[in-house]
Amino acid sequence: KQWYQRRVAITAGGTITLKCAWGSSDTPASVEWKIDGEPPQIDTSETKSFGYQMESTLEVTVVENTGGTYTCIFKDGLDNVGETETQLYGASLEIDQGKEFYPTLDDNRIKCTLTTQGTAAMTWLKDQQVVETSASQEVEIVDTAEIVLTSLKMDPLLDGIYICQVTAYGETFSKEIELAHTGVVIDGPQEIIVRSSEAITLTCNAASRAKIGKIRWDVNGNRLPQGKFENSDYVDFQMSSKLITNPVEDAITYGGKVLDYECVAATAAGLVKEYKEITVLALELTPVNVVAVEGTWELTCTVISDIKPKFVVMKKGDEEKKKWADFMLKSETGQESDGEDLGPKPGEADYDVGEGEYTFQQDGNDFIMKVDVSTYKDAGTYTCQLIYADTSESFDTSTVKVRSVLSPQPEIYYTKKENSTDCDSALKPLL
Repeated sequence: KQWYQRRVAITAGGTITLKCAWGSSDTPASVEWKIDGEPPQIDTSETKSFGYQMESTLEVTVVENTGGTYTCIFKDGLDNVGETETQLYGASLEIDQGKEFYPTLDDNRIKCTLTTQGTAAMTWLKDQQVVETSASQEVEIVDTAEIVLTSLKMDPLLDGIYICQVTAYGETFSKEIELAHTGVVIDGPQEIIVRSSEAITLTCNAASRAKIGKIRWDVNGNRLPQGKFENSDYVDFQMSSKLITNPVEDAITYGGKVLDYECVAATAAGLVKEYKEITVLALELTPVNVVAVEGTWELTCTVISDIKPKFVVMKKGDEEKKKWADFMLKSETGQESDGEDLGPKPGEADYDVGEGEYTFQQDGNDFIMKVDVSTYKDAGTYTCQLIYADTSESFDTSTVKVRSVLSPQPEIYYTKKENSTDCDSALKPLL
C-alpha cells in the first residue's frame, strides 16, 4: 500500500509504503526522510528523478502500536526546500474470547478492543450486515476503543462468523470470531418463593447446534422421575421441557427448604444446564378434610419453611384460636421439642375455646390442635397461618364437618289386629 495522507493507521506488524513527490522549476537535488525529527537508523528509501520532478518511497513495518511522525524533505538546485508530513498510527485489535466462543447465559459477552493513539470507528458485522442492538443481541461501544457484543438469547440461529471491524483514516482492518450459542434457559425469575403446597410448572428451553438427545430435571442433585416432565422434539437446534412438580412435597422428599431445580440438556458436545432456586416458606394443614362424629379430632400444621416464622396462628374462620410465638423449630434445634407449649391451658382464664375443648401442642415442626367433646358447632374452615418478620404470610386450610350421634330411643313394636279395617285400631303398640 502507498499513502500520501497526512494520517494513516496500520495494524502492528503490518507494512506500509509511504510515498512523496516533488516538482520544481529547477532540478531536484536531494530528498531526506526523518522519523520523529530524526534520520532513520537504516535508510531504506528509494528515490527517482524525472526531469524537474522527484519521487521517493519508504517502506515501514510497524512493530508497536505507537507509530510515529514521518517527514519527507526535498531540496532543489536553487536551495528551495519543501516537505510533507505523515502521522502514522500503529494499532492492534483483539477479541477477548479468541477465535471461537460458545455463549451461555452465564458467559455471554465478547469484547473487541482497539489499542492505538489514533481515533477510529468500530462496529460488529455478521453476514456483511452491521449488528444492531435488538431483543436477541446488544451492542455497546465503550470510549470509542472497545465494542462489546452481548448475546441476550441462546438462539442457534444467531450462530456464525462475527467480524469486529475498525475504520481509521481511510484504513479498514478487522478480526473475526465464530459464535455457537449453546445454553439452557428456564422461564421466569431466577429465584422464586413458594408459600403453598400446590403444583407449579417450570419450562426449560435448550439450544445447541450439537444435537440435543434429551433433557432431564434434577432437584438438589436428585433426578426427578420422568413422569413429572415432558420433552419436545429437537427442532431448529432447540428442545424444550415442561416440569410439573410440588416444591413443598419435594422439600419433604429431598430434605431441603431451598431447592435448586436444574434443567440438564445432554448434547453431542456435552451437558449444558441451568438452575432455578425455589425457597419454600410454606406449611401443610392435615388432614385437608375432616368428617368427625362427636368426640375427638385433631389438625396438624406442619411448618416447611427455610425461614422461621415469627408467629404460627390457628384460626377457625376469622376467629383466632391460638398464636404460637418464641418457639423453636426442629431445623433450629436438631431435635424435636416435646410437651405442650407454654400458652394457656384448658380451664385457665385466658384459654380460648370453642364449643368443644381445645388443646394445643408443638412437636418439632408440627403445631397440633386437638378438640375433645366436639359438637356440630366446631364444624367450619380452619386455617393455619405463618406470619414472618417482614409481615408476609403463608397459610393452608382444612374443612371440618362434625356429625352428631342421636340419643338411643326405646324400640316400639306394633301388631296388626286380625280382620280389622280400622287403621287407628288396627295397630296397637306392644311394649
